[in-house]
Amino acid sequence: MNMVYELTRVLQGDAKALEILRSHEVKPEGYVAFVFDNELRKARHIGAGVGFLLTVGLFLISFFAAAGSVSDARGQWLFGFGGGLLGLIITWGTMRHMAGKRWKYLDQPDETASGFQLLGMVNRLDAKHMARLNEKAWAQLKAYKLDLNAKRYQRLPTEPKTEREKAVVMKMSPTKKRLVECLERIQRWCAWLILGGVLALVSPGLFFVWWAWFFAGLWLTLECFMGIIKRQIGVFSETNVIDLYGWPARAFAWFMLAIALAIFVVPGALGMWEAIAKLFLR
Repeated sequence: MNMVYELTRVLQGDAKALEILRSHEVKPEGYVAFVFDNELRKARHIGAGVGFLLTVGLFLISFFAAAGSVSDARGQWLFGFGGGLLGLIITWGTMRHMAGKRWKYLDQPDETASGFQLLGMVNRLDAKHMARLNEKAWAQLKAYKLDLNAKRYQRLPTEPKTEREKAVVMKMSPTKKRLVECLERIQRWCAWLILGGVLALVSPGLFFVWWAWFFAGLWLTLECFMGIIKRQIGVFSETNVIDLYGWPARAFAWFMLAIALAIFVVPGALGMWEAIAKLFLR
């Protein structure tokens, strides 16, 4: 549904506001679209600032997290740039989402962004707000070119992808399905083995701490392998888990696989080996 039409219905309930618009020869739809674009422009500026902080933050987290696991500075910088690239992708996707565009590889069935945009615009649709506008603002409104077919005015789909849509981007074969089922069984065993870390509370040394660390990394590694095979992987957002499909899912899974190996699996294995060595060398 077109959000300009929805907001115009709200505006038409205010007779004083409509009279002010007629006196300045501005159509209700044009005023609503102008307000919508103005609010969207503000949101984009805020989103760009948050995206910059997110990109820098992910770069620093990846850079310093890899310091203890990567042997050379070049590898550390690669991890950092990988984290920064993830931040840029998230920012780019958010900007598209705000503009009413939905990536075919992304399954995020909500309209949080459009809902908050509507809330931010309603308070500018009454006569009280219009009375405060100066001549410059009314001149801008008259010169504004309205395009009701723009995607940014359309509500995003609120339903998740259908099984048919998923099948197109995942391209699963019977062999791949059997392989994923096998990996899922191994992953469940890893989840149970992580609980062995509780023994660290009653045993000397850090062996079981590293044990839990290793199997947590192995669980994540298997999740990444399944993401590569299925061309589908879940990504945490601020309120829920969204799904990536197709080649972006594979790219994200490969990146997370490198993180899992460098931060969890390799340090966990080395930590267990070191703990065992100390035990026998006493």
